[in-house]
Amino acid sequence: ENDRNSLMKLIKESIDSENIDDEPEISLFECGEDLEYHYSNRNSPFDIIFLDILMSGKNGIKTAHEIRKNDNECIIIFTTVSTEYALEGYSVYAYNYIVKPLTIDNFKTVFLKAKEVIDSKEQKSLCIKTGAKIQTIHYRNIKYITSQGKKIFVFANQNEIIEGFYKLDDIESMIADPRFIR
Repeated sequence: ENDRNSLMKLIKESIDSENIDDEPEISLFECGEDLEYHYSNRNSPFDIIFLDILMSGKNGIKTAHEIRKNDNECIIIFTTVSTEYALEGYSVYAYNYIVKPLTIDNFKTVFLKAKEVIDSKEQKSLCIKTGAKIQTIHYRNIKYITSQGKKIFVFANQNEIIEGFYKLDDIESMIADPRFIR
């Protein structure tokens, strides 16, 4: 409980100190299994996940392996009192590893760099005309795209399906991003 409160305070201090307008949406989980349950229900992915290595139930490394089965894009930052698991963090493509106690000095730099990575990813999006309006879908929110004839279906997070009249070749050239394959 104290770790979560400390983390919340550090996130707020980091954002306030940089005059960032975006107020992050923060979700707290009691244990790794609760976080895994969030992902197993196909809820929206997180941009940044702070995971303690040594927590009740499944440890942070095992939880991260489960997260990676559903989400290869989120940034995982481990927080822990022990450095003995640092090498294992690479197996789940951890962004960073902060040794406790968390302080504004050891937290802020890592958090703000991770936010920069997220902000640069969020800018990539697909704009498609759907009837009378144009809809923008961030690449991160696209699960996959299919087509039937000249109609495409963009399957996005939260089970949203966006339809438009395009050839799949046109969509492929519009995206031109290595995250998507045909």
